[in-house]
Amino acid sequence: MNDRTLVLLVAVSCATAAAHAAESLYRCKSGIVSIGDSGFKIRQTCGEPNDIATVSGGGADVVEELYSYGGGSSIPYVLRLRGGKLVAIERQPH
Repeated sequence: MNDRTLVLLVAVSCATAAAHAAESLYRCKSGIVSIGDSGFKIRQTCGEPNDIATVSGGGADVVEELYSYGGGSSIPYVLRLRGGKLVAIERQPH
């Protein structure tokens, strides 16, 4: 791998990371939710998500729920829950 290829790979990685930058707060129409909030509080504050996906990750006993909000004319976000608690807020590319 030459230096030019390495620089290109680093630039693409940084751009991808920035596009999927994790945040600590999500503002919806009825309020704000933050890391550590329960799925119940999220749905109570922001309403039902556009979509809920359940995925296994890391090991057989690690299950995550992905709540999708936004889209259309607003910025899409995925709220990642583990053990019923919000662990990540990810802004998705438009």
